[in-house]
Amino acid sequence: MEIIKIILGGLAGTTIMTCFSYLAGMVANSEFGEPALLNQLINRARSVKGETPRGRWIGWVIHYVTGFFFSAGMAWYFHWSDKLPSWLAGILIGGLLGLAGVAGWWMMLKLHKDPPKIDLLPYFSQLIAAHMLFGLGAVMVFQLFPSP
Repeated sequence: MEIIKIILGGLAGTTIMTCFSYLAGMVANSEFGEPALLNQLINRARSVKGETPRGRWIGWVIHYVTGFFFSAGMAWYFHWSDKLPSWLAGILIGGLLGLAGVAGWWMMLKLHKDPPKIDLLPYFSQLIAAHMLFGLGAVMVFQLFPSP
C-alpha cells in the first residue's frame, strides 16, 4: 500500500504544483512551467538545434519522476519520525523541497551553455510556493491513506 500512496502523493503534489507554476507564469507573463523549462534545457543542450518529439515529453517525465522521489522522501519522514502527516508539515517540508528545487534549478541554469532567459527572483519565489503546494497535495493523499 505504501508504494501506491507514494505514487498517488507524487501525482497529486506534482500536478497541483505544476498547475500553480503555469498559472503564476501566466500572471507574470513568464515561463515558469517546470516541464517546459526542462524541455528548453534539453533542446538547447543538443548540438543540432530544433525540437525533437522526445523533447516535448521528456521534461514532463523528469518532473513527475522527481515528484515521486520527493513524495517517497515525505513518506519516509512520516514513517520514521512517527509524525502524522499534517498541513503544517506539508507546508514546511514542501518549503524545504522548494529550497532544494531552487538550488537544483540554479545549478542547471548556471552550468548550461544556453539556458532559457528567466527572471530568477520571481521564478524562484514561485518555485518555493509551488513546492509548498506539492507538500500539501502529498499530505492530502497521505491523510486519505493512513499507514496501519
